[in-house]
Amino acid sequence: MASTITATTLSGSINQTAQVLTVASATNLVNPVAGGFRQVIYVINPDQTVGELMDVVGLNGTQVQVSRLYLSRQSFYTG
Repeated sequence: MASTITATTLSGSINQTAQVLTVASATNLVNPVAGGFRQVIYVINPDQTVGELMDVVGLNGTQVQVSRLYLSRQSFYTG
C-alpha cells in the first residue's frame, strides 16, 4: 500500500487523555480493522513544530479512535 499524506483539522479540542478525535475530513483515512494494516496520524497544533504521533485503531465517519503512543501526550485545539 502506498503512503499518503493528507492534511485536515480537528473539529473539536482534545485533552491529553482523549482517545477519540473528530476531524473535519477523514479523506484517505481507512479503518485499520477492515484493512488489516497499521495506520498512524500526526497531530500538531497550528503554529507549532512538535506534535504527537497516534495509532489509528478505529474510524467511524469523521470520528477517529486512537491509541496515544507517547508519554508526552498533549492537548490540541480546534483548527
